[in-house]
Amino acid sequence: MGVFVLGITGGSGFVGTSLIKLIQERNISYRSFVRKPCPNKSSYTVGDISADTNWHEGLSKISVLIHLASVAHGNAQSVLDYEKVNFLGTLNLAIQAAEAGVKRFIFISSIGVLGNSSFNEKFTEESIPNPNNHYTKSKFEAEKALLELSLSTNMEVVIIRPPLVYGKKAPGNFGLLQKLVGYFPILPFGSINNKRNVISVDNLVDFILVCAYHPKASNKTFLIAESEPLSIKDITNNIAEAKNKKIIQLPVPKWLMIYVGKLLGQSSLVEQIIGNLEIDSTLANTTLNWKQKYTMRESLLVDEKVNK
Repeated sequence: MGVFVLGITGGSGFVGTSLIKLIQERNISYRSFVRKPCPNKSSYTVGDISADTNWHEGLSKISVLIHLASVAHGNAQSVLDYEKVNFLGTLNLAIQAAEAGVKRFIFISSIGVLGNSSFNEKFTEESIPNPNNHYTKSKFEAEKALLELSLSTNMEVVIIRPPLVYGKKAPGNFGLLQKLVGYFPILPFGSINNKRNVISVDNLVDFILVCAYHPKASNKTFLIAESEPLSIKDITNNIAEAKNKKIIQLPVPKWLMIYVGKLLGQSSLVEQIIGNLEIDSTLANTTLNWKQKYTMRESLLVDEKVNK
């Protein structure tokens, strides 16, 4: 049996950086696929990701490929970029991976494939997909293509749908919340008691590595999140505590925040912040025996100490 080697795309991103750090700590052999040449001896340059990218040489001797690279929501120059990279680019990579003898392909998708809000029910693996923007639609198209590919090849496929991923240098909505807490001593979330499941980048990369090795992860889709749902008030209070900063939470009515969001053309953002998005991770917990290592409070406090 040959040496076990992990392949990682998107290794320079927020999640990828933490994943490679954990891989190095565990002394796992790996190869990181990058767009531009870099001095890291474990990197392999492939250029931009599309349906035409040639991965063949770099995929040699890769045991499990973890595909993190994508065009994130709001970062595309054109809506066509989502299809080009997230769907067609992913499918092209997976086809070449199967041809190269990669045993398992782990695709990092998004909980957004199921929608922006879980309303009064928790999302599960059985929930009906309802992607409602170009980013999540491209992720869902990739999911379907990968599962179909797994039926005609010997390559196993694992799909992971995380919610908002948080950490010290998180982009997106969590990065926005960190800035709000950093800049403003008063926030309008005092009356918001919504429920949202999130996951720290440290918990996520730990789960990804479990999926790389565990035999029962084969050809499964997993919703993964920390067990305790939090309100936006809880989340911003946790951020403030980690920063050792006192904030006041004003009880602004939810209807007023929704109204202001509409006026500013930010209804989707407001919904993502104050709406409900509950996730049932029972399948991951029972099938793979995975348990989160950290709570949000613990993760953020550690991040602040490490990054001071």
